[in-house]
Amino acid sequence: SIAVKLPKGKPTELFFFYISAYGKPRTIQEIQKTLWPEFSDENAHNNFLVNNTSIKKIFAQNGYDNIVEHKDDYYFIPTHRILCDYFDFMKNINSLFILNQNDLENTAALYTGKFCANQDWEFLEQVQQNCQKKYITLMYTLVELYTSEHETEKKEKALQIILSVDPFQEKAYKMLHDLYLSIGKKNECNYN
Repeated sequence: SIAVKLPKGKPTELFFFYISAYGKPRTIQEIQKTLWPEFSDENAHNNFLVNNTSIKKIFAQNGYDNIVEHKDDYYFIPTHRILCDYFDFMKNINSLFILNQNDLENTAALYTGKFCANQDWEFLEQVQQNCQKKYITLMYTLVELYTSEHETEKKEKALQIILSVDPFQEKAYKMLHDLYLSIGKKNECNYN
């Protein structure tokens, strides 16, 4: 795989708008309204064309021809076109129907933190929340498996991970508290 460096600014924001859609086509009007809401239709359209062309050129220089597909007024990046942790995580999390511990652990490992954590793009908030919610649900499933397999250390670590992602998970605090009591770690039961 090849790492592609995008310039800061709107080309990067547009690229991650495509990525956050997880292959779902977006209308040109939706893209323009999301990324250039303060611009006139003509200026927003021109900005879209310039930034979309910039993305396509950068990826073409790195061996990814036609990274952005479009049909009629719909634009998207197909999920099979590039390697992306977010794509892999969403593909795995959306297709998990067998509670195979190894597959669940491998999928959990794909979650590398909040998607585009250092960006404040408006379109990201819902994507980040959805991804985090799916990850926490996955981790609770692992906790249940670890409980049934009596894998105390893995259960403890999974609960700690849940709390590091969302410190307001009371269920995880209670489960961790009960775990510590059951294994004689009473000193660990006090949380700040």
